[in-house]
Amino acid sequence: MLDKDNISLSVFFMMYAVEMNWSVPNIHIEVCEWLEDYGNLGVLELPRGHGKSTILEIYNAYKIYKNPNHLMLHQGATDSDAYKISRGTAAVLEKHPLTKDFCTRERGEVQKWWVGACDDVKHGNLHARGILSNVTGSRANEIQNDDVETPNTTSSQDLRDKLAYRLSEQIHILIPGGTRLFVGTPHTHDSVYDKLRDSGANCFIRPMYSYSKRMIDVKKGKVYKLDNYDNYYVFSGIGSQACIPKYVIINNHIVFKDNYNLVDIYSEALWPERFTSEIMLQRRIECSNINEWDSQYMLASKPIDGNALDIDKFIPYSEDIKTHKANFNTECRIGNNLISSVIACWDPSSGKQGRDISALSVVFKDVQGRLYWHECIAIKGDIAESDDKTGRIIGGQVMQVIDVIEKYNLPHVYIEVNGIGGHVPAILRAALKTRGISCSVLEIHNTGKKNDRIMNIQSYLLSNSLYIHTKILNNPNIIKQINNFNPNTTKNKDDYLDSLASCIINTPSTLGFIDIHKTTQFNNNYNMYQKPVVVDGW
Repeated sequence: MLDKDNISLSVFFMMYAVEMNWSVPNIHIEVCEWLEDYGNLGVLELPRGHGKSTILEIYNAYKIYKNPNHLMLHQGATDSDAYKISRGTAAVLEKHPLTKDFCTRERGEVQKWWVGACDDVKHGNLHARGILSNVTGSRANEIQNDDVETPNTTSSQDLRDKLAYRLSEQIHILIPGGTRLFVGTPHTHDSVYDKLRDSGANCFIRPMYSYSKRMIDVKKGKVYKLDNYDNYYVFSGIGSQACIPKYVIINNHIVFKDNYNLVDIYSEALWPERFTSEIMLQRRIECSNINEWDSQYMLASKPIDGNALDIDKFIPYSEDIKTHKANFNTECRIGNNLISSVIACWDPSSGKQGRDISALSVVFKDVQGRLYWHECIAIKGDIAESDDKTGRIIGGQVMQVIDVIEKYNLPHVYIEVNGIGGHVPAILRAALKTRGISCSVLEIHNTGKKNDRIMNIQSYLLSNSLYIHTKILNNPNIIKQINNFNPNTTKNKDDYLDSLASCIINTPSTLGFIDIHKTTQFNNNYNMYQKPVVVDGW
């Protein structure tokens, strides 16, 4: 009999592969070598279909073969998912030439079982449960999390928080000196695998292709430069629109024979013998959106069911508002784009901790109909603060709003009067009078579903007509709301988005402007917003 000490996981794996008459790709041997010693915290990411579960079953059998007292808690997305690995591990022990005669399951059922030489009577060589199942009383030398990140555990912030809590509980189950292993593919923008990597976990991450290049709006006949690789895999579109485009490659340059909205160019496939271009095209056709492809095959941290509001569809800009007055006319531009109108919407809240955010957005519109989300801020504090002696308003949220009105010389501001906002317009008007600023205060009575209102943002994203200032793009709280928004739940944290949606819905269709007040001087108004004219060349 072979000495256990001289048997590595790679050897154990190859012996089983020979027994099963398998062809083994190099990547499986690389994984085995990494699993042999991944430290106390490991993350294994491979594309769909690359044998993660099979390798894990053989690995589990190997650990029991090396030490019959090794205790493993294997957690999947559900109990039934975990049971599959439990059955697979037991099957390997029954068939492997090194274990089938003396190291097989003798006690227990699929949820928890022991081999004959195990001294433990409570926890099992392999204990299989779903990630949301109760395992509080368990103990293990090794805890495995196999595809615990799925749409059913990550589709909302509440679910992601629940998953994070369950994973954090594992540290109390782990026997001191034990290890934790995470295996899977990302299913959300803030993937648990990214957090583990950032915390210092030992990671083995291999996407479908080591080289990738994404091209948007590809033109027929145009020459595009490639990097110096061989055996390119080229795909266009996603879902039912996916295809292998018509192209030619000459001296590291590619020319397409038709126009394509999206083209992905790949090289250096992980398992080229099994996953040919034709096979991968079939899988690409079955993907419902590009996020599913990117997450499940290129291992990018994106929600598999797609973002309702795709952050990548917002077009960033960094220019500020520039104004020019001449011949009694006022002109306003962002970059070289002529602005025709502006709108500001405020969704008031009490500003107290744990309540909705009191959010204010400012959106400009150019003569081409494109929108510029220029300002989005959280208004804090009491709605108004008054002087004890005079009763004049001297601070609070209304004064913060007036600062924005003054900064952009806004001619009007909309206030959502549902809930706490009912009395706010009168307070803001009083504060404007105190500050000596001319600005109309308009009221919004929203009666429809808020999610439907927010989904109006999507139409501008799909038409590449919504720009976002970099100061908003750099606000992690706003980006989190964009990424997390789910139109199928009412539990979204979406106050910033709601203020933007209100701006979009109430945006005027003004095409141009002139200064109609040629003699009257207003303190802080862009009079250019007040009367539309037809723009030359419209």
